Amino acid sequence: MQEVFISIDGNNFRILTQNLESKNKPFVLLHGFAGSANIWKFLFENLNLDFPLIAIDLIGHGKTSSPKDYELYIESALLDQLNKILTHFNIQETILLGYSMGGRLALSFAINNQNRIKGLILESSSPGIEDENLRNQRIQSDLSIAEQIDSKELKDFFTEWYKQPVFSSLRNIPNKLESLIERKTVNNKTGLTNSLKGFSTGKMKSYWNDISKMEIPVLLVCGSLDTKYYEIMQKMNSLIPNSTLKVNVGTGHITHLEKPDEFLNFVRSFLRTFLE
Repeated sequence: MQEVFISIDGNNFRILTQNLESKNKPFVLLHGFAGSANIWKFLFENLNLDFPLIAIDLIGHGKTSSPKDYELYIESALLDQLNKILTHFNIQETILLGYSMGGRLALSFAINNQNRIKGLILESSSPGIEDENLRNQRIQSDLSIAEQIDSKELKDFFTEWYKQPVFSSLRNIPNKLESLIERKTVNNKTGLTNSLKGFSTGKMKSYWNDISKMEIPVLLVCGSLDTKYYEIMQKMNSLIPNSTLKVNVGTGHITHLEKPDEFLNFVRSFLRTFLE
């Protein structure tokens, strides 16, 4: 596994790579809000399949730049950055995996660049919010969260953040939860608040009307205890023609963290169909 930094429009992006010499389709990994490429290290170490692996610190996260310009965090800018990163590595076609926020970006990229995406894995994610009133409510909620990030120490903020019902199952693994909170505190407040303001679920375009037109294979993964996203992904599964839903029993929103072996098995089974 190598760590590289590349410049995209004057901002430095930190990227983890492995096995780039493989002739198979590159497998590109996107983290969630306040995460980094490091969340996928377990996959780099244990996937044991011959794929080039590329995990990206998205703008405002990890060791990637956290510019003050809000416009660099909106959906169109994120899509452009991802496109330029793929071009940097001379990637014409790829398989994308995204968790939560990263899943929303992966889905958006797949729909807007159908000729470049051969397969898609979405973990605990969604195609956005259809209802305009609910979308506006979510925008206001995320603006409030951004204000909290600005006013608190990051450790205090994330300690409260992970008390939300969607993360309740993490209390069963206190050591992992404590480590997770520590990892979140390395982020930059400017990057986090701009990410919320620019690409919250309320800010992204709703793709509910587009997913039924997708033709690529799609793997949907969620935890059985994450009732909100279990319902969302069941609905997605019913709409996306070539999709499969895998439920990681006994886990919540961060299913790859809570039961990584089961998550790996889901991913391996999906990827094997792409081996050349």
